[in-house]
Amino acid sequence: AGYIALRAFSRHKPPTVRLVVTNYGSDIFWFRQFPEHVKKIARLLCLTDLYAAECQRDILLAREMGFRGEAAPLVPNAGGIPESKVIKAADLDPKRKTIAVKGYHGWVGRAHNVLRALEVLEDEVREYKFIFFSCNWSTIRLAKKVRKSTNLDIVCFAKGKLSHDQMLKLFAQSKLYIGVSESDGISTSMLEAMSQGAVPIQTGTSCAEEWLQDSGVVVNGTDAESICTAIRQGLTISSNSAAAKINRDTILRRATSSTVAEKLERFYE
Repeated sequence: AGYIALRAFSRHKPPTVRLVVTNYGSDIFWFRQFPEHVKKIARLLCLTDLYAAECQRDILLAREMGFRGEAAPLVPNAGGIPESKVIKAADLDPKRKTIAVKGYHGWVGRAHNVLRALEVLEDEVREYKFIFFSCNWSTIRLAKKVRKSTNLDIVCFAKGKLSHDQMLKLFAQSKLYIGVSESDGISTSMLEAMSQGAVPIQTGTSCAEEWLQDSGVVVNGTDAESICTAIRQGLTISSNSAAAKINRDTILRRATSSTVAEKLERFYE
């Protein structure tokens, strides 16, 4: 949509209206590696009066690429999590035996690498059930092979098969949430997992470090070896319910629907 606006403005005199550009998760972080996109993004940002993003990282990248306008408050694009949906402190249980995994593999998702990691870790994680959600068919096919070769308890749900309430229930049963991708904004599923007491393992290609301190694992690579190390770390962290409480409190402080609404209302005023 930003490129369409850029084309429209290039056919006329400089715009006399204010231009608002919103960042969709991976936009600048991912596409800045492609020269043809860098040129377009830089031209667009030079015309932008207001830029809205989820991550401080992306605001800084926009500034580096020529943005001189005003930045909107940093809030999750999905609008926040209703406070009534955040798990109660009394229900935080470190003895959970399920691990939830984002099943995307393709453009930037790397779910296959999680499955490769499980092949290495099979004896260390045999007591857990792995539920892959939002899977594409290549992930489902590979999961069947890994399940057969390791005899691990692996279940897959194709994209769209679980409702939002079912997703929250899954996270409320999960010890860990694993999201591996080459690029992301602030992962909505990571925030939802945090709200339900699951300890996140998220690749640093998102802005997870802006949300996690010692209560989760930010993975430096998307390869199977890095994921193996991260899963071991995540299991250690999640053995103490303090991590789940920290993550839950972070959501209550920064990412509930009412918190997001309050920030944006003040900004619009």
